[in-house]
Parts: sequence; structure tokens; C-alpha cells
Amino acid sequence: MRCPSLLISGNEDTTAPPASVEALAASLPRRSQVEMLNACGHWTAVEKPTETVSAMQRYYDAGAGASMPPALLFVCTTCVRDAAGVTETQGARLARALRASLAATGGGLQIREVACLNGCRSPCNVGLRGARRWTYRFSRCTLAEVDALLATARRYWASADGALAVLPDALQDRLSAHTPPPI
Repeated sequence: MRCPSLLISGNEDTTAPPASVEALAASLPRRSQVEMLNACGHWTAVEKPTETVSAMQRYYDAGAGASMPPALLFVCTTCVRDAAGVTETQGARLARALRASLAATGGGLQIREVACLNGCRSPCNVGLRGARRWTYRFSRCTLAEVDALLATARRYWASADGALAVLPDALQDRLSAHTPPPI
């Protein structure tokens, strides 16, 4: 593993004792760290939910997110995978078209192909999601929406919290899910 990591553990954890957690952290990149919660066992998120979230927030606010992946547009490439005679899914074609458009125009976005965006009944699905941001899923996307998807992704990543007050006409009826950032 090469990315910075936060290991949250309990000082009373007998499954992964503190010494083993510290040893694991020492083997990870320099920006990795351990947050040891007092009077806590193995299930930190259950036993100390507030402290666990606070530890994650401090880690992110300290700049750990600076080396995280760049602005991503997620594309499901498995929808309709079981249809007879399908050699390439709609998502795979859309991902290829999005990459080709980005290669021609640039723009600092990356396309991430994923196995599922939970919209299987309405393929092809594209998602936008980031830490402390709104999450959006667009369904029934086609090659005709490539430009609108890229423009929307650029607006999403340029905003402070990912809120999209207005969608392009081409995506108005494609929005199938949107959720606010966690509080």
C-alpha cells in the first residue's frame, strides 16, 4: 500500500493489539499515522463512534487528503453484463468515450471504472463523489451525454462541496440519486 493511511485502534484491543497496529503503521508511508482510542476494544466505530469520526476529521483536515486521488468521475462498467451476446458493456464504451474526450480537451479529471453504482435497472450509471461533498448518480447515460457529464464533473470538483444547483438539460432526466455530504 502506497497511500497515506490512518489506523484507528483501541488501546484495549486484543484482536489487533496496539503494538501490532504501531508496527503496521511503521511499514506504511510517512504520512500514515495511528490514532489510539482510550478505553476501547476492537470495534472503534461501534464503541467510540464520535471519537472515531473526530480522528478521521483531524487526519483529513491536517492535509492527509492532499495526496489522495484527483477529481474522479465514476463509471459502472458491469451493467447488462449478463445479456446474451454482449461483448462490451455500455459503461465500458462510455468510459472509453469520456477518456477520449478528456485526452482531446484536458481538464484534470480521471475516469474510474467501477463494478457497480447500484443502478442496474437503468444502465449506464455514472457517479460523482468525494470527501465532504454531495454524491450524485446519473442513470441511463449514453455517448450523447459525454460533454454534459464532463462539464458537470468539472463544475462539481470546482465547487466547495460538490453541490450542483443546476444540471445541463442533457442530464436533467438522468439524475437518479443525490445525497448530501455527511454532517
